[in-house]
Amino acid sequence: MGLSEAFAAKGYEVTAVNRCESYFELNGVRWLPFDAPRPPDCEILIAFRRPSLLQEIDDVDQRFLWLWGPLSFLNKVKNQVLLDRYMPTLIYLGETQRRSWKPNRIYQEAIIVPGVVDAYLDFESDQSEPPAVAITTTHPRHAMQEILRLWVDEIRPNNDHAQLHIYSTSLSRWRDSGEIGDDFDDLIPLVLKSEKCGVLIKSPMPDSIMANVYGAAKLHLYPAIKMEMYGNTLAESQATGLPALVRTTDQSAGAIAERVCDGQSGYIAPDDPAFVNLVAEILAESSGIYRSLHKDALALQRQRSWPVVATEFEALWR
Repeated sequence: MGLSEAFAAKGYEVTAVNRCESYFELNGVRWLPFDAPRPPDCEILIAFRRPSLLQEIDDVDQRFLWLWGPLSFLNKVKNQVLLDRYMPTLIYLGETQRRSWKPNRIYQEAIIVPGVVDAYLDFESDQSEPPAVAITTTHPRHAMQEILRLWVDEIRPNNDHAQLHIYSTSLSRWRDSGEIGDDFDDLIPLVLKSEKCGVLIKSPMPDSIMANVYGAAKLHLYPAIKMEMYGNTLAESQATGLPALVRTTDQSAGAIAERVCDGQSGYIAPDDPAFVNLVAEILAESSGIYRSLHKDALALQRQRSWPVVATEFEALWR
């Protein structure tokens, strides 16, 4: 939505096709459901994630494929056929994603990092030091057990005021209804145990509220996930000035290293002892390290607006 509206604000006639239930117009963008007839032609077609979307409109001047996540699916024969037929410009999220796939021929390509919505970019910090609250936002299957064990066994015993807030749709559903998948069997006992150690389950909220959530916290704990190629909640929290601490298991943060300015807006911990020590230092009362990271995050991490992204796309066809 952010990119579509940014193009519309620049004067383009924009039609966006997604899983909406019916046609509507919002902020200059015409939204179509998937089962609606497509426009007969267009100058620019931007397909998101799926090569099959490149064939949605026949009469197109230029085609772009904005890739998301791991790229091994591009090796499927059906996707290779579509790439060879339409020869789109490939748009990567970052250098890590671009290096993760070796195309069998030369395509036009570019790296365009997604934008962050205004709720985070415009957040006004009151510059007061927040309480010792850390948050985590990734899916519970992504190293949540390890983070909880470190919190219960090593972090919380050294700071009895510290809290860890877990923003998770699946855990919130379990908290409210008791329903959760079988693959969480090992996690739930640990979550129950950690409740005595300042761990709270929270429901993810709209951007306008999450901006305030990030602004009221002191640290964003984030596990490095090998298959993740962006890290949207990390980009959002960094824009509000929330320092990040990335936990790695093999001293490699992958694409997440592109979201954090290591040593400035946060840290990439090379191992668990470093992770535990940095949590303790940043959550400590009157933490000088927090103030430095917070200041640099505000200075370095809030330039990525959707109008900037639209301008970078424009440069590819002008």
